[in-house]
Formats: sequence, structure tokens, C-alpha cells
Amino acid sequence: MLPTSPIAASLHGDGAPLLLVHGDFNTGAQAWRRQIADPASRSLLVIDRRGYGSSLPADPPFTFTTDAAAALAAADAAGWDRFDLAGHSYGGLVAIETVLRAPDRIRSLMLIEPPYMALLPDDPGVARMRDGVAAIWRNAAALSDEEIATGFFGIIAGPEETARMQGGRAWPALVSQARRAVLAESPADYPPEALLRLPARLPVAVLTGGRSNSGLQAIARELHCRIPGATLHISPEAGHAVQFDRLVFDEALASLSMRADELGEWE
Repeated sequence: MLPTSPIAASLHGDGAPLLLVHGDFNTGAQAWRRQIADPASRSLLVIDRRGYGSSLPADPPFTFTTDAAAALAAADAAGWDRFDLAGHSYGGLVAIETVLRAPDRIRSLMLIEPPYMALLPDDPGVARMRDGVAAIWRNAAALSDEEIATGFFGIIAGPEETARMQGGRAWPALVSQARRAVLAESPADYPPEALLRLPARLPVAVLTGGRSNSGLQAIARELHCRIPGATLHISPEAGHAVQFDRLVFDEALASLSMRADELGEWE
């Protein structure tokens, strides 16, 4: 752990620095457990966003800007000036905001199914996801943590996958994060014009799962189209947690590193 970091953060491995930002209903250790188990010649900085995991206690507001500021402060505590950045789900939107706050510090950006719903408000899959999650959040005070988690994953992953998750060892940990998730700034409110402020030459990779929510897949394809030079990486058998497919994750990371190295030669 990094005692000078404002949030819980841990370093793993040795090599080029890569900061990993988890999504909702999760912690850094849960979301990136396969990367932690095998850093693959990388120095990984794994954080717990404010109010999650070991970053407790923490009081609202929980916003994209507060999460981005905390991520940068954790990088400062690690002594990192410039680094690669990857974000999963809600953490992907936090990663975009982190780039906007410190564009000169980010060497490359990996976005793993961020729920950037404002990009495609009229897409049927996105609309179902947005309206379903909003209804759960709106009624959260009357719901148990179990009901919030079941409703959320039923929308994002589908009833069959949710039932499988409920039988797994990780389910109690996911349920334990439910109350924090409903306090976060809504991903539906993240503005589409933020993409226009990304550095023009920033290497970006977008990852999506072939078995994931149709709305999240559509958003990933839209990000690929809207971000100049972005690459799209599809894991046919993956659901929402595409980072668990190490082959696709590592190929995307290697491609980003190569592009960042090439840009560095001309700077």
C-alpha cells in the first residue's frame, strides 16, 4: 500500500507503469485480479476508488472529477510522472476524466466497456440499460443491497449470468458495494463533448465482449468511431469484464505501447 495516497493503492510487478481503475460494485483487487496475478513485465498501480474496498470511510460526493483527482494523487504517491491508463466500466469514464485533467501525463488509454450512454441516447439497448438502472437508483432507498445488485446485474449481464454470479464466491463482495454504487454521479450524465477534449494523438484502445450487454457493445463501437485512431478489440466469449480475457487485454496493451513508443520517437 502507498501510505501517502489519498485512496487505497497498491503496486504490483516491475516495468512500464500502468494505472488500473475499477468500475462500480467492485474493488481494484477484484476487477484486476488476473492482471495482479501476472503483471507481465508491468508495474501496476491498482486503486480502490473513494468509498470502495479499502478506501473507506469516504463521504459523498462521488463524482468523475473527485475520482479522477484521487487517481492522479495515487500516481503522485507512486512517484509516477507519466503512465498508461486503463479503466473498466464506470472506471472507463473516470479514466477519460483523468486524461482531461492531466493530458500530458497519460501515455495511452484503454477503455473497457465504459457506460458512456450520452453518446447513443436513442439506441434501444442503451435506452433500456439507462432507464432500467435509473429506476433501480431512484428506488434504492426502499431496496436491500441484494435487490440493488440483483437488479443491476440483471440489466447489465442478463438473468442467466446474474444467477450464475449469485452462486459464485464473489457475489457477497459485489452486494457489499451496492450502497456505494447508487451514490455515484450517474454515467448517463457524462457529457459527450468530453471526447472532443481528448489529446489528438493519444493512443486509445476500446475493448468489448461479444456476450456483453448490447448497449455496452454499441457504445464501444461508437467510441471506436468517434475517437480518431482508436482501435477496437472484441473478445467473442467475454461478458462485461473483458479484462479477464488476458489474450485480448494483453494484445490491446501491446498495441497501445507500440503506438505510444512510435509517437515518442517524433516528440
